[in-house]
Amino acid sequence: MEKNNLPESSLTVISQKTKIVGTLEVQDEVHFFGHVMGEIKGAPDSEIFLKEDSLVEGKVFGDTVIIEGFVKGEVIAQKKIWVTSLGKVFGTIQAPSIQIDPGAYFEARGFTV
Repeated sequence: MEKNNLPESSLTVISQKTKIVGTLEVQDEVHFFGHVMGEIKGAPDSEIFLKEDSLVEGKVFGDTVIIEGFVKGEVIAQKKIWVTSLGKVFGTIQAPSIQIDPGAYFEARGFTV
């Protein structure tokens, strides 16, 4: 289905120069390069990619969350959290499957699998 003659896409890209204060609600797949002070809320079946220069100060909720950037706060995934070798997490994480690659910075106050 098209709106305003633009095709629908299941991929959203948020640039590095974008700063969001509040709640960002996303669907499908999002590649986030910017800065959030607040929350990122993913819809069911969402895949949230927090790219290398991204910064989240707050909460991230999604089905799958892949962290290459920096998160200071809480990350909750319905399926999987993956902290890559470039990722940094200072806070809490919760998911049925958690992968932390060698080289990742991970300082958790608690996490649940």
